[in-house]
Amino acid sequence: MIHFIIPSVAVIIAILVLWLVLGGIFIARISVFPPKIPLIPSPEKFKLLSEDVEFPSRDGTVLRGWWIAMAKPRGVVVLCHGMTGNRANMLPWALPLLKAGYSVLLFDFRASGKSEGDRCTVGYREVQDLQGAIDYIQTRKDCEGLKIGAMGFSMGGSVVVRTAARDNRLAACCSYAGFASLPDALKQRCKHHFGPFAFIVEKVVLMAGNGFRWFEVDPEEIVPELAAPHIKCPLLVIQGRRDPIVPHTHSRRIVEAAPAGMAILRQFPKSSHGPPHHKERQDAEMELVQFMLMHINNQNSQDVQIARSV
Repeated sequence: MIHFIIPSVAVIIAILVLWLVLGGIFIARISVFPPKIPLIPSPEKFKLLSEDVEFPSRDGTVLRGWWIAMAKPRGVVVLCHGMTGNRANMLPWALPLLKAGYSVLLFDFRASGKSEGDRCTVGYREVQDLQGAIDYIQTRKDCEGLKIGAMGFSMGGSVVVRTAARDNRLAACCSYAGFASLPDALKQRCKHHFGPFAFIVEKVVLMAGNGFRWFEVDPEEIVPELAAPHIKCPLLVIQGRRDPIVPHTHSRRIVEAAPAGMAILRQFPKSSHGPPHHKERQDAEMELVQFMLMHINNQNSQDVQIARSV
């Protein structure tokens, strides 16, 4: 019997090791080289008139996006997608902002969607992409005199926080499910997918990313929590308490690190990582709209006709 058990155990161990190694390599690679996912849904699905635009990031990388304008905008809000996503993921967030009277710019970060670039840097050089988007808005004649806000999801939320710490052109910003620390987010992602073997996968991710020279920077350099004390505009942090990828404690860490009175936290008990739970979506959207109205226009939503036609 023992002669049959030992080979079987050896095969199981070999399969387990292979699974962990390949899993770590996959996470490292897809983080840096995101798949080119089609831009679905499109603005046309929501009966929105959009303009295809392109502009350079601060380092010259050509970025592409959709410009959706209001006839008499209250301001402009830039929407930033998450890792492995693209601008289409942010269209549901554009709708309440458009109804509140804001023009919106949705764009693809480098190496995502239709933008150029050979790799994603998971929130590092993407700060230059958001700054490039702000530069572009300021060149448009239909945006003269308008204040600018920004909202981002997951990696995009972390980019918004890091940008708000170095660029004083943002009047208000919102991070939804943004991580406080990339190394901590990596640990959590490995734990979510690989349970008790997470520590092995995490080491493989770092070894693969550095060994194959996929990582442009050390993940330790991407810590929005350290940027939060330097934000130059009010910050709204939204988080789902059931988020298995970015635990809700990350949102509290960012808010607590921000200057007193500069950041507020709104957590939703039913929501996970991704769109808010359908029972909480309207409340989350209203939180975003109210925040932008207050800090871009010094208005309360009760004083504004939200249901304006787009």
